[in-house]
Amino acid sequence: MYTYGVKRGGLDIHRFVDALSTRAAKLFGLYPRKGTIAVGSDADLVVYDTKYRGTISAATQLGINDYNDLRALQSKAGRLWSRVRGKVQARDGVFVERTGARAHDSPRAAALSRNRKRKE
Repeated sequence: MYTYGVKRGGLDIHRFVDALSTRAAKLFGLYPRKGTIAVGSDADLVVYDTKYRGTISAATQLGINDYNDLRALQSKAGRLWSRVRGKVQARDGVFVERTGARAHDSPRAAALSRNRKRKE
């Protein structure tokens, strides 16, 4: 959404954040614990590098599947790091910390992460 919305001028950065964070949290009944930066809310953040250029593929994603419907799309922003509950979970496309019982804690996700590290 950043590349094809914000970078192309069709989506304001504030609407981008609202659509991907605030409104999503409200739709799933998680707001205000999620979807906002405020005292008492979880410290879940994603920082983007807007100078990043790359191609989306399963190998560049931190999901637990080995395919991606957006494969081969050109990206003009990339995630620098992600924080969950205030702790850095992923940095430069690699899991660095595990918090709680999440899907990325599965043995398959760990194997995918190891494979990505080897490819770099």
